Amino acid sequence: MSTERVAVVTGAARGIGRATAIAFARAGYRVAGVDIAAPASSAMDYGPATPEDLVQTGRLVEDAGGEWLPVILDQRDRAAVSEGFAQIVERFGGGEPTGDVEQDERTAADAQRKKLPLGVPWIEPEDVAPLVVFLASEEARMVSGTSFAATGGDSANFTA
Repeated sequence: MSTERVAVVTGAARGIGRATAIAFARAGYRVAGVDIAAPASSAMDYGPATPEDLVQTGRLVEDAGGEWLPVILDQRDRAAVSEGFAQIVERFGGGEPTGDVEQDERTAADAQRKKLPLGVPWIEPEDVAPLVVFLASEEARMVSGTSFAATGGDSANFTA
């Protein structure tokens, strides 16, 4: 079994997932990039990621000094996730997943759209990736059970 650190990044073909994969590579991780690379939700106003997008992420990860494994799968399919995890373990060594995130995509997309008319900009993927790498690092070993809002200060608009 390898003792090197491995990051499994979902949504790796574009956006925050891509930026996070690159940031993990720069931090010395071996990176498995997981993406459906196809239409995933009708709630989104932008086109789907493609296999070519995932290939481009791989090039960028390798350019950043990382080892790359692309895994195309639909994370809503438990059997596909098990098969994908087996590919990752075969390539990078054993381990257990450390997190599983689910969200209501339509609700999240609608909530973000409501903010846009107020002039709240979208944050850039590169603004979120360092937080993800920090949370996976030894420096964050005492952090648990908390949420981090990467909002560019938008959270100051809300009062109790």
